[in-house]
Amino acid sequence: MGTTPIFEPLNELKNLSFAALTIAQITKDFARISVDFNFEKDKKIELKNQLIAEVEKTISNLTSIELQQFIYLIDLKETDFHSASHHENFLNILYEKILYREAYKVFLRKYYSL
Repeated sequence: MGTTPIFEPLNELKNLSFAALTIAQITKDFARISVDFNFEKDKKIELKNQLIAEVEKTISNLTSIELQQFIYLIDLKETDFHSASHHENFLNILYEKILYREAYKVFLRKYYSL
C-alpha cells in the first residue's frame, strides 16, 4: 500500500461517522481506566471545541496516576507530553494532543482496514 495519507483532524471530524468513531474511541479508552466519558453533541458548538472541553472536564477529575495511565494507554508520545508541559498553556495543548491522538487512531484503523 503506499504511504499513509496526510491526517487533517479538523477535516476528518467534520465527517459525522468519523466523529462518532472518535468519540467511541475516547469513551473506550477512558473506560479502560474505569472513567466515564459522557459526550452529548451540542449543535451550537464546533465539534472539536466541544470534544476538547469534554476531555478537559473528564481529565480534571483524574488523579495524577490515572492521567499517567491514560496518557500511556492512548500511546501519546512522551516527547509530545514533555513539549506541551513546558508551555504556559500546558493543559489546553495536552487536551488537543489527546483529541488528535484518539482521532489519529481511528484514522489509521479506517485507512488500513480498506
